[in-house]
Amino acid sequence: MAGCGKTWHFPASFAGPLLLWSIASAHAQLPLNIEELLVQPATVKLETGTAFRHSEELLPGVAFSGPEASPTLARRDLEIAELTSRLRYGLSSSLEVTGGLRVSHLRWRQSSTSGGSETGQTVELGVSWLASRDRSTPALLLQLSTDLISDAAPGTGDRIHGGAVRIAATSYRAIDPVVLSLGVGYEHRRSRTVIGRDFTPGATGWLIPRSSPAVSASR
Repeated sequence: MAGCGKTWHFPASFAGPLLLWSIASAHAQLPLNIEELLVQPATVKLETGTAFRHSEELLPGVAFSGPEASPTLARRDLEIAELTSRLRYGLSSSLEVTGGLRVSHLRWRQSSTSGGSETGQTVELGVSWLASRDRSTPALLLQLSTDLISDAAPGTGDRIHGGAVRIAATSYRAIDPVVLSLGVGYEHRRSRTVIGRDFTPGATGWLIPRSSPAVSASR
């Protein structure tokens, strides 16, 4: 499974870390006040953001010393940079729709002997519903989104429609001087064909507690 050059093996083996990083970046920033969870009705808001992550992983391999072969582990460094641009439109005070473009650039190096980089793009569509506000019970935001079209794997040129579906619920509570939140979600990525071979990325779940300084909406 060692990556060398442009093959489908690297994107497949890296699907898990890339997915977890994407989820984390999507939940990386809390609003300053709970009133900003959704945009105002009949309002369009453009959001852009960037994120970067570096990680290392060990891959099994075989080392040769003369005629003898022995198992070994090779280190692979992974770097991911992502640019996201998203449009949000408020349908009502508790409902909004979103559409966005996500561009991810992957770069890897393995034991100083091989490496490369790939770029992938995803167009996504989502809806958010503020089921309850922060009053007697915490605010509850429900979200559903899907990848309309995306690269089956970065750099392969293969495309897939509806390749992933995500559902998430996040609870918010303002306790001066902070906003506390707890998010839980699930993402399913369906099987796809990458360069003539079948590949099943599988599903991922997440649980993300966060806190942020609270600012009154009246300020």
